[in-house]
Amino acid sequence: MEGNLREIFGYVLRELRVGRGATQQEVADNCDFERVFISRLERGLVQPSLITLFKLAEFFEMPPEDMVRLVSERRKKTKKDPDANRASSRR
Repeated sequence: MEGNLREIFGYVLRELRVGRGATQQEVADNCDFERVFISRLERGLVQPSLITLFKLAEFFEMPPEDMVRLVSERRKKTKKDPDANRASSRR
């Protein structure tokens, strides 16, 4: 389950970033992260900490709980269609 949540968080992060028209470098610079860290988050290779979640939420100008809600909603969709994240997140 943990790996699946990392992947879902990464999918949501990428969708938010692309929707905003931001690069990984722009997100990283604004959140005081390395670009490779954003890449690893988006690929579901690392799990975000609470501090990371708050910094990212601030960048996207939303409450952290909204990011958690988006992950939760995506998780429900993924349970219905296990390939939902893979199909559209790897463009």
